[in-house]
Amino acid sequence: MTGDNAQKRYHPAFRALSWGVPLAALAVIAALLFFGADGDRGSGVEVSPPTPAGISSVGFAEIDSIIAGATEAFEKRDYKESARLLSRARFFIHSGISEGRFGGVPRNLELILGLSEFYRGYPLKGILFVTSAAEVEPQNETYAWYLGLMHLSEGNKKDARKYFERTAALGGIYSDSSKTMLEEM
Repeated sequence: MTGDNAQKRYHPAFRALSWGVPLAALAVIAALLFFGADGDRGSGVEVSPPTPAGISSVGFAEIDSIIAGATEAFEKRDYKESARLLSRARFFIHSGISEGRFGGVPRNLELILGLSEFYRGYPLKGILFVTSAAEVEPQNETYAWYLGLMHLSEGNKKDARKYFERTAALGGIYSDSSKTMLEEM
């Protein structure tokens, strides 16, 4: 019986493919790890996270414990876990809003969720979450400040300028920093 298996040989093209494809995949992965997958992503502006994260509670124990875990993960810079937990909390909160149990999303939840997504490598997703928060509270200069930094780090100077101008016009703790960023642009 073993002689029958020894007699069956694969076509040379199939043998080349069975070795070539995994080797090519390893070469691509090694190149991405060595050279980086993000390419030219702007001016290299660092977007430092706010401390503390400061997400208010909703008064519902299960959701509040999820938010507390996410806040703890964010402060430990475990952005993957923070994004996972905050996405879960956001889903439950939006379900509660549609059912009339909650009045709205807690302050800073979408900011911290957006920053978590941004830091873990999903900048557009992060920008969308922070933009959503900024639309709800247009007078909050924190959202405009972080949107300016996020857009600038992505190389989008036009939108960064818009958000820095808004931050400077609103005044507050980021006003002077925004003016400095506008002068440097």
